Amino acid sequence: MSDEEGALTEDDITDLNRMSVERGAAFVRMAGSVVVGIGIVGVLAWMWTAVRIQQEATPAEALNFSLPSHGGVSWIDRIDLLSPYVSSLVVAAAVTAFGFLLRLLADFLVDRVGGTTTGFEAGDSLDDDGVELLPDV
Repeated sequence: MSDEEGALTEDDITDLNRMSVERGAAFVRMAGSVVVGIGIVGVLAWMWTAVRIQQEATPAEALNFSLPSHGGVSWIDRIDLLSPYVSSLVVAAAVTAFGFLLRLLADFLVDRVGGTTTGFEAGDSLDDDGVELLPDV
């Protein structure tokens, strides 16, 4: 604050703007993490569906991915069974990528306004906490 009571300086405004962007970026970072989690669950659900479809195509004792024998399911049939569900994988992968993009954007915004993405501030001492950035080799 300046000498006058209640008057803000340019540095005060810059600091307030930086803190505001850091707080907003923290929410975007958390949202990005949630979106990544949702995307990963979607990928796992697609994998489960793909395995279950292939299991249903053939009895469990005959489940293999070799050439068809005595009326088994061919590779083409297996691909036909799986192809309608590829869009689910694409959507889940896009959701995961969007989550990572949100996290990257949040870190970029904090960096652009002069904040810290690591939690370290100028003047911090690493020796007091026993933290080593580069371990001795």
